[in-house]
Amino acid sequence: MSEAILNRLNRISAAVLPGKTQVLDLGENYYSFEATDEPGTPCLLAHVWIDPDTSDREIGDKLSRSLRESLHPECGPDDASVPNLQTEGSNLR
Repeated sequence: MSEAILNRLNRISAAVLPGKTQVLDLGENYYSFEATDEPGTPCLLAHVWIDPDTSDREIGDKLSRSLRESLHPECGPDDASVPNLQTEGSNLR
């Protein structure tokens, strides 16, 4: 089963991520994705958990979102467990 999901993830990541991609199985449905663009600049995505029963489209969407958050971390969702200046200030009142 692991080989089948890796082949599937390689196919999907090649369509979604820029340049050459490499997928590494980290175990327990966690995967590491690295994309290397044409000039050779690597982009390593945060480890991604993927349910093997997820559709190709949902996996593609998840990888696209992960790539956007990797390239533009300031646009990603805030981590609610870590206070930022806005949430920290609202707790002081």
